[in-house]
Amino acid sequence: MFRRILIAVDESQASGFAIQTGGLLADAMEAEVAFIHVIESCEPVVGELGMTVAEFRTAARADALQLLKQRALQLPGSARPQFIVREGDPASEIISAAGDYDANLLVIGSARHGRLAEIFMVGTAEKLIRQSACPVLVVRQPPRESQTQCHHASRLGTVSDTPSS
Repeated sequence: MFRRILIAVDESQASGFAIQTGGLLADAMEAEVAFIHVIESCEPVVGELGMTVAEFRTAARADALQLLKQRALQLPGSARPQFIVREGDPASEIISAAGDYDANLLVIGSARHGRLAEIFMVGTAEKLIRQSACPVLVVRQPPRESQTQCHHASRLGTVSDTPSS
């Protein structure tokens, strides 16, 4: 069903949960995995940092690749992710990358916000859910122990849908 899974990655705890969940799904489905990190444009601030735009972009891409490599260590199972770094609006770039990667599933982490924030803010997760051409799995917590145990048991061929006699 899902053969190519794209996982949006940043420094957040919710992103770590998305990596765990996406990795378990990828392993169970023998799917390919790619991580994407989007560098938001900070050009107006770059001059204040004492660097050129080109220097900022080079440093930001290096930092993004380092983040993706570190996060890859958290990926459960045997899948080894491809790394994608984009620059621009996160939702737009993730949707574009999902199309370029031919993703069947997009996995994102999303922190819980207060009710007022949910009413007035349209965050990246909301934009992705509304605009993505492929299904979007929003992860807000780590996989439960029972999900992890079930996944490991299914890999060993010990899970059955029928009760044993």
